[in-house]
Amino acid sequence: MNTSILNSDERRICERIVLNRNVLVALKNGQQINGITIDISLGGVCIAVQEKLEHNLLNQNAQLFIKDKEGNLSPEFPCTIVRQGEDSLCLKLDRAKSTKFGIMLTKGLFKKKIVSQ
Repeated sequence: MNTSILNSDERRICERIVLNRNVLVALKNGQQINGITIDISLGGVCIAVQEKLEHNLLNQNAQLFIKDKEGNLSPEFPCTIVRQGEDSLCLKLDRAKSTKFGIMLTKGLFKKKIVSQ
């Protein structure tokens, strides 16, 4: 992609990695949005949502949770909604917790396989 024609808001600072995990976005008004991560970077995450987004959610603060296979939720990760499509959200993570989010999201992906003889 030729980034010279993009404005500063459209340029990506960090490389994005395709990774699919179930998540929940909780808004301050009590609304909960279920989704699946599309890709992640050090500073944010893009998710596909399961319901149609009809209201403008831009610049709203929220809490992001990762769901495990049993549906249990991770600790909360503060975030801000920075882009919105009809069926997607892009979230900027709180800088202080973004590293912990990345570690939790990729947990188990890089474990060494132990081969017994």
